[in-house]
Amino acid sequence: MSLREALDRTLLLMRDEVHADVPDAVLVEALTGTRIALIADQTNLASHAAQTAFVTAAILMARSGHQVHLFAPNIKLVGAQPPLTEGPLLDALLDLGRDMLPGLKFECASTGLHFDLALALGDSPIAARTNRILRLNADAWAGMHTADPVGEVWRTPWWPFGAMAAGALAAGEAFKTAMHKLIPLARNPNATAELFAPTEFVRFALAPDDTPYASDLGRFDCVSGGAIVDAALYALARIPAVRGSGRIIEPDSYAISNLNRYVTLRRSRAQLPKARTLAEVIGLRLTPIAERLDLSSLTALGGLNPRVIVGVDDIPTRWTVQRAMPPFLAIGATTHWSAMASYHRPGLGCAQCLHPIDDPNDAPIPTTACVSFWAGLLTATYLLRDIAERSTSPHEQQIYLTSFRPEHPYRAAVLPRPSCPTCASFEARKIA
Repeated sequence: MSLREALDRTLLLMRDEVHADVPDAVLVEALTGTRIALIADQTNLASHAAQTAFVTAAILMARSGHQVHLFAPNIKLVGAQPPLTEGPLLDALLDLGRDMLPGLKFECASTGLHFDLALALGDSPIAARTNRILRLNADAWAGMHTADPVGEVWRTPWWPFGAMAAGALAAGEAFKTAMHKLIPLARNPNATAELFAPTEFVRFALAPDDTPYASDLGRFDCVSGGAIVDAALYALARIPAVRGSGRIIEPDSYAISNLNRYVTLRRSRAQLPKARTLAEVIGLRLTPIAERLDLSSLTALGGLNPRVIVGVDDIPTRWTVQRAMPPFLAIGATTHWSAMASYHRPGLGCAQCLHPIDDPNDAPIPTTACVSFWAGLLTATYLLRDIAERSTSPHEQQIYLTSFRPEHPYRAAVLPRPSCPTCASFEARKIA
């Protein structure tokens, strides 16, 4: 296993921006030469939500190959943080860091170094020498960062979703720092500079502030054990007192190239079956089904559970799930620098209305950690909003987010298509 192999899909994505003759070693150096200080004091790191933000930011940045230095007390974990083991926070992160990307690990409180970026939770003091500072904070359903030199104490105590958004925002800013080093090698330097321009303030709301909390997930299915479902389950597993049961339907095993974006994956498990391993790590009552979902396996499974989340790249599989008519379906996907998610209920535009054309392609898909994570987090949010019985406006049925420009998400309805074969199959069954 090599670092180059682990970062393969990230390098493919970076090649969207740079000239074809730029060596892989230059791209790897841009990532690994980016040095980040992640900072929190005792007060700002005391809550489950704050620890979730800290852990999420650390993992996502490390999976992009950055040098991540942890400046924080080694305090007790308040709640579950898979794939971390039980124990004090820093000990658990250091253990994970030795088991992610080959040749990289987390460092603790390194002195005498200069950092590209310092990220501090709340109003934690920043003593590190750095080119730039950002402060992270969160409300229950919204994450934010600001360049305010002082900041305010960490806000939200226990609900983790806004905190995970804050962690993803932080990882995006770190990745921008790496990409800025490549602007002289870019095909279109102005466009690359614009896409990866630093953001001094952003607040990203996953859901309205008054959205109810939900901890009973009921029965649900996950179609795929890939990076998007991995991220969605990572998010759901952090809900205090979470409970639920379901299945992970996924035929494949992990590969080393998954280490760049599968947020729960340890290098020591990089060749094990995805469904079984993910079910073990997450801790919910999840049954692994090592099969590809198609009409035959769908029949053998006895149908699907009332709620389904889908993270497969294969578009016809999304149609197959939709034609099984689950009462609620959420789909997450990525394309290059962007993440997207949608939800589908009877009477609304379906999965084939949104993705009407198959795009068969067996080539490796370029993506990176925070892009896949955003797709999973958005998908998990749609699921929770349905469970909480808080109606999501049809005008928010889909969201498209360029992960490095989070200040401009696109939300819209999914309009039913008159010629949609899946919708036609619904009508035929009603008549029958």
